[in-house]
Amino acid sequence: LYKLWGAARDKVLAYASAFELGTPKDRAEQAQRYLSEGFKALKIRLHADTVQEDLAYVDEIKKAIGDKMKIMVDANQPTDNVLSFTSGPKWDYKRALTTALELQDRGVVWLEEPLGRWQFNDLAALLEKMTSLYIAGGEGNTPLHEFLWIMEKHALDIVQPDAVYESLTQVRKIMALCEAFNVHFVPHHGLCGIGLAATLHLLCTYSGWTWAEYMYDPPYRTIENYQCLGGIITTPLKIDAEGCLSPSPLPGLGIEIDMDRVKQYSV
Repeated sequence: LYKLWGAARDKVLAYASAFELGTPKDRAEQAQRYLSEGFKALKIRLHADTVQEDLAYVDEIKKAIGDKMKIMVDANQPTDNVLSFTSGPKWDYKRALTTALELQDRGVVWLEEPLGRWQFNDLAALLEKMTSLYIAGGEGNTPLHEFLWIMEKHALDIVQPDAVYESLTQVRKIMALCEAFNVHFVPHHGLCGIGLAATLHLLCTYSGWTWAEYMYDPPYRTIENYQCLGGIITTPLKIDAEGCLSPSPLPGLGIEIDMDRVKQYSV
């Protein structure tokens, strides 16, 4: 599919995206696992009651891996998209700014969803305070016009539409807006291997700086039970020695489905 659309690349750097909150020690151990498996970056969630408790996660990870991996942070603040696992305080602008400045000092690449998805003015004000930390978001901003508002208001450095929530055609339009407004396009992906393959094809038609989100948090979310839906998908995507993902050479999205397994689950 990416060749049909006009290939800009054939591989994309992937970051390991953790699902569980865990503890600072637990997340540091997970970071060491990611490093040993070849990942160049990771993303964790911060949902503690205080800023200092949140920062403890980042500090423990940096103790464990040093500067060997890039670190991204997700605050999951849009309220109507926050699941039960992301329990924690609702951030206001002050909490978001305090956290962002601390993360910037620690060399974190981006802070994702630090405020509500329609708080365009507050997001723009937060972005203006940053010198190296990117402000990311947009996974829940589904209509195309909302992405136009985000860019017109300079509310995000990184836009993260989701091809599963939207459609491939719609996300390609958002990618074109990113190119027009000089905003980074780094799609969100938190679902199974079908969505991952679709996102990867989109990314391989984009020539700018970007990353591929790889939802992977053993033992909770593994390649087998999450990406492959317990064996229904028989063509999992795995990173190479450089920490990159490449699209399958098979037709379309490059996914093969075990229909016998589908029938087994549907009985």
